[in-house]
Amino acid sequence: MNTQTLASHSTLSPPAAAKGQGVPRPATRKKSGWGMETLMKVGAGLFFFLSGFAIYAGWKLRDREYLTAETGTGYLLGILGSVMMLILLLYPMRKRFRFMARWGPLRYWFRYHMMLGVLGPVCILYHANFSLGSTNSSVALFSMLLVAGSGLIGRYLYVQIHHGLYGQRMNLEELTCELEEEKGELARNLGFAPNVKKQLLHFANSILSHSKGFFFSVGIFFFIRLRIRWTYRGLRGSLKRGLKEEARRKGWNASVYRRNLRNARLEAWRFLRQIRKVAEFNVYERLFALWHILHIPLLVMMMMAGVFHVIAVHAY
Repeated sequence: MNTQTLASHSTLSPPAAAKGQGVPRPATRKKSGWGMETLMKVGAGLFFFLSGFAIYAGWKLRDREYLTAETGTGYLLGILGSVMMLILLLYPMRKRFRFMARWGPLRYWFRYHMMLGVLGPVCILYHANFSLGSTNSSVALFSMLLVAGSGLIGRYLYVQIHHGLYGQRMNLEELTCELEEEKGELARNLGFAPNVKKQLLHFANSILSHSKGFFFSVGIFFFIRLRIRWTYRGLRGSLKRGLKEEARRKGWNASVYRRNLRNARLEAWRFLRQIRKVAEFNVYERLFALWHILHIPLLVMMMMAGVFHVIAVHAY
């Protein structure tokens, strides 16, 4: 593609281009708005915030001993938390057993699996009054906390290889296609700065040509975010100098120049971010597979420790 300025490209509206006051439009993006997905993210954030606050409040008030594990509300919370942790087993069963395939969409099961995976431990922490008891109760408590912590790690890994928390799973081919689209946006929106485009494409080749093997991917995984930040800082100055030259040639005012500069930097950052997603995908996919292998035995160990604790408490 011939080198074109931001102001003269076809993405500008005709009246704006004629006046030399055009503002380059960034790549076409889907408008998020306040749709269902956004509301779900807000609700999830509020849920985790309230859960964290409940844990903090219970920890601070533990010495007052409002609850006891043996009687009253503390005892009921122990039963409620145990039932929630048992219900967690329905989600992996829903994924594997055919007779459960018609029991609602899997994404809803996953949502309730995560919610119960937080609420259950919170109830049991209040049941234990945030303190250790006998040996069997301590083993059960630590087993539960280990599973809960593993679940939070799994949630993070899950999001990295899926379209959001409840979306479909990504694949490397899809991410690569998105990167090619970003390259097209670079050619269209950063035509005024060919050196910047060249540096970005060179950076992409240097990263992705070494990210196919797993061990190379692990090495890139630990340093790519730092390299992207460093690269972006270097490009900011080049974009600013190139756009100042264009502003003088087109007679842009300060407001138009700042808007153009913001859009150009945003386009460069989007490209770098897409490079990171492609480079990290292989590692996240492997880590999620390893996590899945470890999480199930931890879940079984927690259930066994919980059952033994209930038997020991009521037997003795």
